[in-house]
Amino acid sequence: MRIAVEAAVPAFTATAPPAVILAAGEGSRMNGVNGGSPKPFTPILGLSLLERAILSCKEVGVTEFYVVIGYQADKMVPYLRTLEQRLSVLIQPIENPNWREGNGSSALLAAQYIDRSFFLLMCDHIFDPEILQLLLREGENTTDCLLAVDRHTERVYDLGDATKVKLDRDVISGIGKEKVSFDAVDTGLFLCQPSLFHALESARDRGQHSLSDAFGELIRNREFRAVTIGKRFWFDVDTPKSLRYAKKALLRSLSKPDEDGFISRYLNRPVSRRISAILANAPISPTGISLVSFAVGAIGAAMFCAGEYMWTILAGLVIQLDELARKGRPVQQDVVRIGHHERGVPHERLHP
Repeated sequence: MRIAVEAAVPAFTATAPPAVILAAGEGSRMNGVNGGSPKPFTPILGLSLLERAILSCKEVGVTEFYVVIGYQADKMVPYLRTLEQRLSVLIQPIENPNWREGNGSSALLAAQYIDRSFFLLMCDHIFDPEILQLLLREGENTTDCLLAVDRHTERVYDLGDATKVKLDRDVISGIGKEKVSFDAVDTGLFLCQPSLFHALESARDRGQHSLSDAFGELIRNREFRAVTIGKRFWFDVDTPKSLRYAKKALLRSLSKPDEDGFISRYLNRPVSRRISAILANAPISPTGISLVSFAVGAIGAAMFCAGEYMWTILAGLVIQLDELARKGRPVQQDVVRIGHHERGVPHERLHP
């Protein structure tokens, strides 16, 4: 998990590769939050985990998605169609009837659709889109598979459950949750080549069905490299506790410690974060928020015009509330990205 902000990475201008999102598992540890619904439906500050992942990919130009589903696929398919329409992207559902075998069996099903480089990510990871830009930059001159890694392991939430990575410079020499000696943590964000599918097929032929099994072959061939993300934000949502922590981390990311003064840091920001949390879960669009904010500002101006002392005090309070509400709106635009919900009809569906 990352909270600090790094310098922006220049936008990648070439056509972005497609994204494969693994969303087939049951996510049983989240049942207390979901009531048994598919884990990708889990809401966090106004967006589901899956919608957040798609929007983050869209930030770097991805419009072609292959979402592998399994658990409660009958509920997932109509939801994906809804997202496709709402976000104006192409989404091809890929059902894995053997999703219990492991995430490698899910990833391998995308081979029938893809013959070039592609993003691979998990539906339950929240991340700064700039990490994908880093992967694209590093991937311009290599045919190796790339994994975004976090070297700041002291800040990783629930390090014991994280997948550890051993490095030989930027070449990955080992990966696994049980590693005692490691240099970084796997963020679950990859830029892969078709060579991953070959490795998955080899693992399947040996009766192995996890991504880690395929990574072992890439490691033996020295075709697996790491891209360091610095202090950019990412978070793996696996449990109700991690979900609560992720919400707080997202809201904290709205703060600007290098810019805020004393009043802003200890009064305005805490209040605006609470307003942001309310707005993110409210059934109101960014346009609606703007209209309400305008109305509140107009009321405040009218109170000032009244001229009397008490009205002037009330006007100051109302305008301050308007200012806090306006500062709260970034949670729908910069962090939650509700402001990026676009309406439109997508292009024709994808086929193998």
